[in-house]
Amino acid sequence: MACLLLEARHDNQHSPLDKELTDSTDLNHRSLHEQLQTDASGKLVARYGDHLCSSAFQPIISLTHARVVGHEGLLRAQGADGQAVAPPQLLDLAIASNDILHLDRLCRTLHVANAHAVREGWLFLNIHPESFTRAQQANRKAFMAELLAHNGLQPGRVVIEILEDMIGDEESFRNNVGYLRELGCMLAIDDFGAGHSNFDRIWQVAPEIVKLDRRFAVQCESDARARRMLPRIVNMLHEAGAMVLLEGIETETQAMIALEADIDFAQGYYFARPAPAPLPIHQIIPSVTALWERYEHDSHHDYRQRRERIAPYEQAIVKAATELALRSEDLAGASRAFLELPDAEFCYLLDGHGLQVGANVWRSTHTQGAASRYTPIAGIHGARWSRRPYFRRAIEHFGLVQTTRPYLSATTGNLCITLSIAFHQGKQTRVLCGDLRWHQD
Repeated sequence: MACLLLEARHDNQHSPLDKELTDSTDLNHRSLHEQLQTDASGKLVARYGDHLCSSAFQPIISLTHARVVGHEGLLRAQGADGQAVAPPQLLDLAIASNDILHLDRLCRTLHVANAHAVREGWLFLNIHPESFTRAQQANRKAFMAELLAHNGLQPGRVVIEILEDMIGDEESFRNNVGYLRELGCMLAIDDFGAGHSNFDRIWQVAPEIVKLDRRFAVQCESDARARRMLPRIVNMLHEAGAMVLLEGIETETQAMIALEADIDFAQGYYFARPAPAPLPIHQIIPSVTALWERYEHDSHHDYRQRRERIAPYEQAIVKAATELALRSEDLAGASRAFLELPDAEFCYLLDGHGLQVGANVWRSTHTQGAASRYTPIAGIHGARWSRRPYFRRAIEHFGLVQTTRPYLSATTGNLCITLSIAFHQGKQTRVLCGDLRWHQD
């Protein structure tokens, strides 16, 4: 830390522009800290023009541990008339007056100074995109280092939130990210999934945490397709090396969606509203404990229902594989019992390399219908399916029926699941597959 401070001061000695900006707008930590005042409740507040600024802290909940693991520092403001002013309104005012860097740093100074009760957990701090890109010109190295050192806050306890889709100056962005890394702070991509968000920034920044925009929670609550996709998105972010936080959770259903999707952390009114006094770190959250109890109950119930629903199809595909293993070459005859079940669509046979052997065998009542738009990729002889999970898992678990999660069938255009089983037909390895239409509840 001392080395960073010396380096920062050395930089300032050689940057007249930085010194001019610092002196004219009171951007250094010492000047900003001197602006803090203690209110009647003992909390620190700060004046920004005619506005009175204060801190609020919203808990970050670990769903795995059902405990508070951190807080996000949030701005609260009042106008001269004592009425609440929405933070975006005050930020817009600062941007319009070309003073956003001053307000942004004043807020961070205020939050860190008020964050005594959260020192054992993470403190999430927002940096406004305008401030983030301008910080290189205004004493960028000294400010954060002095802010944390003065308050005795370890950089590893600080999570800097970056609103990635509003950052335009790539060089400045990279420089600031590099400095925060050097300082030892953690990074979070904020509002991922909003606007023009994409995975490019994930690869560039390699954040420790990705905060999913609250629209994920709202959309998944009303859209079964979005709910099915969310676990895949979370899994991709996990594989990219990031933990995932879903913000804006306001209902039990949204909280359950987060739990089912294997999301790491949650934030929202359902768990706790922002408050001047942070909750104790590692405090147990009863609503999460209750959520886990419901999850365990519902998972058992859903598993039992799924097993009852799929069991006849599993029995039928085992029977078909048995007949084919006895050197029967009649796929249609062997799979008749499977295809007579109400939701069965078709069966097909793969060799040990995933290459399709022969054509699909359809149920007798099959009609092309809406699937006609998929005709260019449907029923092509010699297709290779070795990349598909139903083939790989069947080979890995030879002789045991495997069942996929619901997915869009490229053959019918319907939501389906595939049952598969690997067996020997003479000296050849075969994988028998059967698709059934899946009606989402």
